[in-house]
Amino acid sequence: MAEISSLSSLLKRLEAATTKLEDLAMAGSSASNVSSSLTGSSGAHAPQGQLSQLAESAPTSSQQDATHPQVEGFDELLNGPAKAYFDLSKTIGDVVEEQANYVRDLFAAQREMISVATLSQKPPLTSDVFRQLLEPTQNELTKVIEIREKGRSNTLANHLAAVAEGIPALGWVTIEPKPAPFVGEMKDSAQFYANRVVKEWKEKDQNHVLWVRAYIALLTELQNYVRKFHTTGLVWNPKGTPLDGNSLKRT
Repeated sequence: MAEISSLSSLLKRLEAATTKLEDLAMAGSSASNVSSSLTGSSGAHAPQGQLSQLAESAPTSSQQDATHPQVEGFDELLNGPAKAYFDLSKTIGDVVEEQANYVRDLFAAQREMISVATLSQKPPLTSDVFRQLLEPTQNELTKVIEIREKGRSNTLANHLAAVAEGIPALGWVTIEPKPAPFVGEMKDSAQFYANRVVKEWKEKDQNHVLWVRAYIALLTELQNYVRKFHTTGLVWNPKGTPLDGNSLKRT
């Protein structure tokens, strides 16, 4: 995936995100196009909690989402590979930890979206309500990539690039009918910079090698999760609650 040349060019790409997302969801898109659409939003930022509020307002008990295999599987991902990456990011500290905190928020936003999907009927991917559901993921993903753009001269720039190149994998929720290969493409994009981290740090500090391997492992397990639970796309509940824009408005 081609690098973003500067922060200003990234911001220009953010302005067209809503239109791009509509086109991509309609056409079934390439990995690079979905990555571009997910790296920003021209709309207002939605609070992460609004998806939780939606899940809690559904007729099904809010505790029941954890019994859905899709949610349980994602929680296993968070408690295993994701935790390993977050812990090692804290060990390294500095901008690596800062970026990882945004990645943590991004995975939390996606967990909420998966939870809502288990309780809800599928909206059209080109609808306003789907864009609203996707906003928390878009917003946090933008923060992850902006850290990379601001840190290009940092001594840990390859670390930031590895994460930024791979993180659009969480855009799998917009991909049909085969989202798992998309995650694999993003992992391959991250691997280029991961190899640079290993080469640079293997003789200086093994924590950095363990860190980047943990990140690649996280993407690998995300791909396995998507392949297992969402083979043809994000799973929704045909008998769930219909979604509309009002149910997603700020309270």
